[in-house]
Amino acid sequence: MKYFNHIIWFVLLVVVNTSAQQEKGIVGTNNWLNNWTEFSPNQVDYGEATQILAGNITKDTKLFKRNIYKLIGSVFVTENATLTIEPGTVIIGDYDSKASLTISKGAKIIADGSETDPIIFTSSRGVKRAGDWGGLMILGDAPSNKFGNGSVASYHPAIDPSSYSNTNYGGTDYKSNSGILKYVRIEYAGKRITRGLYFSGLLLAGVGNETNLENIMVSFSAGNSIEIWGGEINLTKAVSYKTSGNDFKFNYGAQCNFDNSLAIRSPYVSSSMGSR
Repeated sequence: MKYFNHIIWFVLLVVVNTSAQQEKGIVGTNNWLNNWTEFSPNQVDYGEATQILAGNITKDTKLFKRNIYKLIGSVFVTENATLTIEPGTVIIGDYDSKASLTISKGAKIIADGSETDPIIFTSSRGVKRAGDWGGLMILGDAPSNKFGNGSVASYHPAIDPSSYSNTNYGGTDYKSNSGILKYVRIEYAGKRITRGLYFSGLLLAGVGNETNLENIMVSFSAGNSIEIWGGEINLTKAVSYKTSGNDFKFNYGAQCNFDNSLAIRSPYVSSSMGSR
């Protein structure tokens, strides 16, 4: 009887331990990857674009789920404008024009998706490949250790010189707020610009700690998945999936609280550096 009781207690201990562990992380009923992530985006038909986004967005603008938007060229949100994106909205980056979206310093993005209705940035091509379009850049007013702060102008080689001010980042405000990026997927970004220079799926430059960054998935980027230059950010539940470059890259004195995140690499995907 005593031996039988020991067996019962052992089984209960294993079951309780297993259940407790499954309630956390990326397994079990509270799996934070559920619903909003997509590990086979090439099998998803997002439909054809019905609206065009091009040039500078200089006033508060809202994108709606009922439309599918196509980014053409270098699109900037400027002049302290706020770009609000409804949950479930799809934004397609144009292949031919190396499309990208930049939230300039002082402007904001409110991309507040949901677990069941994420916001999606993806490729315009029927057969999608890593590096089909540029990526998303958010430029803030938080400090970096780069002398004189910095610019991402090299990522916009075709823009008019009069627009260079839209590419600046950095300042003195650790608490600067560039908005919300929550339940967002960025797919097939990382377009090659010149030899050795690629867009990142998501570039955060001089972004302050009042910016809300959580549940962000970057998949199949030909450049780095998530790159952080300076600033002070809190990033949680980020996923980098089968990138060709670095999964998470930090530079210029980046100060980060980086929690509960995941990188999944492929033995068949690599940059010219050869890292797998």
